[in-house]
Amino acid sequence: KQYELAFNEFRKLFKSYPQVREAAEAQYYAGRCLEEMDKYYEAFEHYQLVITKYPFSERTADIIERQYNLGNKYVEYLKSSNAFLSAMRGSTDKATEIYETVIKNAPYGDYAGAAQYKIGEYLWSRGWYDEARDAFQKTIDDYPTSVWAKQARYQLALTDKKRSTEYAYDPQTSKEAIQQFEQIMEMYPETSEEARKNIDELRFSEAQHQFEVGLFFEKQKKYNAAKMYYQQVIDRYPQTPWAKDAAGKIEALPKP
Repeated sequence: KQYELAFNEFRKLFKSYPQVREAAEAQYYAGRCLEEMDKYYEAFEHYQLVITKYPFSERTADIIERQYNLGNKYVEYLKSSNAFLSAMRGSTDKATEIYETVIKNAPYGDYAGAAQYKIGEYLWSRGWYDEARDAFQKTIDDYPTSVWAKQARYQLALTDKKRSTEYAYDPQTSKEAIQQFEQIMEMYPETSEEARKNIDELRFSEAQHQFEVGLFFEKQKKYNAAKMYYQQVIDRYPQTPWAKDAAGKIEALPKP
């Protein structure tokens, strides 16, 4: 278990004798050493060199599995370090690179759908919801029969929920999220309770938005427009607390 010393010896071999049969194994075990030393990205790179330089290696399937697991470990490392906070949107991201390489190495392999989903999950954890949405949609499009497609559908709806409430309120995105949750309830009845909870939260936000628009018009003394929006809250969202508030507002508006 003297991994650093072992790594140096393996590196000497594949650097000095790249054409011999043992070179591919040395490259592979160099990756194993780095993995044991918790150097996740460096281990990923060495494993990838085996696939690139020695495409007929018998280690390919094992390497793809290890790369996928390294992606998971690397994400966990980022979450527990300042690196997670300092990475900027749009910058070259090593976690995403690892998962994308797994897909590239075996686009129809056992880990491709999982890796595509994990890209979305990672982007979601960073708060990069637009990019996360694209990744979840790609999971559904490219791996529609996999278990990851089911999870991606739910995460896609959650992502639109986030996008409709955490940025400037977007009623169209909110509407799309509700439709997605309704489809999920039909396709996967076991998720109905959680999906219904998300729909109720979205409708609450919609009602609040409509109420605030009415409040804006009331402050502008445009009472007819204000009444129209307050009435929409009552008609469309009667189960929300905003409906009661809207009724009170209508009652208090100046009479024509």
